[in-house]
Amino acid sequence: MGRRHRKPFESIELILNIESLANDGRGVARHEGKTVFVNGALPGEEVHCEIRKRRSKYDEAVITEVIKASPDRVTPRCSAADVCGGCSLQHMSGDAQIHAKQQILLDSLTHIGKVKPQTILPPLQGPHWNYRRKARLGVRVVPKKGGVLVGFREARSSYIAVLDQCEILDGRFSQLIIPLQELIAELSISRRIPQIEVAAGDDTAVLVFRHLEPLTENDLGLLREFGCAHDLHIMLQPGGPDSIEALYPETQDLLAYRLEDWDVEVRFRPTDFTQVNAGINQLMLTRALELLAPEEGDD
Repeated sequence: MGRRHRKPFESIELILNIESLANDGRGVARHEGKTVFVNGALPGEEVHCEIRKRRSKYDEAVITEVIKASPDRVTPRCSAADVCGGCSLQHMSGDAQIHAKQQILLDSLTHIGKVKPQTILPPLQGPHWNYRRKARLGVRVVPKKGGVLVGFREARSSYIAVLDQCEILDGRFSQLIIPLQELIAELSISRRIPQIEVAAGDDTAVLVFRHLEPLTENDLGLLREFGCAHDLHIMLQPGGPDSIEALYPETQDLLAYRLEDWDVEVRFRPTDFTQVNAGINQLMLTRALELLAPEEGDD
């Protein structure tokens, strides 16, 4: 029996009015009774777009032209913002993002949780750039794209986005994309390093290199030199989370962040869960403690 050939997908171009924002940051429109998710579109916009994927209940599209722009639209700071999965709303002003995310949360509580908050506190706000202290960066050797790629994956894809820097990463990491690419290219097992975990405390920043084959002495020397040159601690992960070991320096303390107002220090390992936005984390903890109003002797 011959193999059945799938009919080639024919792209469709449409002009749509964006009604709302989906949980993942895509614009939501309706066409002939069907939902269309439009990457890069904002509520209130009229856009010319191209359908790229058709599903039974919805379609997926990309913008080819913004006919009528939202007043909340801004120019993305990063040249890779339209493809990188690390950010989904760089084309939207910070204040508008906060309002939209708050509304998405409230809608979810109402429609999914069937609850309605009695009180809504003002949203906490922090820096929009260089705030992210934890991230998992993918690594892949792609000769067609210039060699080694280090960065976040493309949105809804397993491909690594082409980056030269990252404006949302903590300042100790944001300019390291190209140096990391150059470092990986020098290693003997460059194709066997799938990811780099980055984590930072108040005083120390760490890179954790996941490697699927043993590193040579020359590789280890290059990694130590990189850590020394960039004032970073280097750790290795040859297996699961329990296999992580220090390389440079050989003895390393846990990472930590401090809550100065409450005289508290929280220590954590690079792979432990912590809020990626340290500034917002401080504000959240402070607000929670203020609302709890603990008194001396409370457990």
